Amino acid sequence: MKSSFSKVHQGIILLVAFLLMGFLMSAPRTLPDKSFEGMNPEQAAVVLALNYMGGGNGPMKGIKMLDKITELHPENTIAVGRLAEFSIQTGQYEKAVGRFEALVAATAGREQVEALMGLSDAAFLAGDTTKCLDALQRVLAMSEDSLLLQSVQKKINELR
Repeated sequence: MKSSFSKVHQGIILLVAFLLMGFLMSAPRTLPDKSFEGMNPEQAAVVLALNYMGGGNGPMKGIKMLDKITELHPENTIAVGRLAEFSIQTGQYEKAVGRFEALVAATAGREQVEALMGLSDAAFLAGDTTKCLDALQRVLAMSEDSLLLQSVQKKINELR
């Protein structure tokens, strides 16, 4: 039993690592050359914060900006999602759980399935197997992606 738990734990950690690498690689690294024309102030602030996070000069400035945006606009799924990802990256798993729960509540469809997967990872890393399994069960009920469903079912079986 101990070795199967280790394999599950290793598998989930690898999955989280790959997800985090993808998020880091997709993060903007420099300020865009184009203006913020056509964006509302909230959208422009999120883009600016993400650029700070991706640059070497001010990741904490970007995080503080995203925190402020989510205080003013808790429904801003981009800001909430990036902060949830950052919470996992920094080992703040309980905070990540709360942020992914907010993201699940604010999204629908494919975005909600992705938020549930993030919630399951954060809950697992926080040691809350029940919440992890609940999120995975919700993914099973919502998703139509057969590869994702197979992977989720395998994780559920390993965790039980």
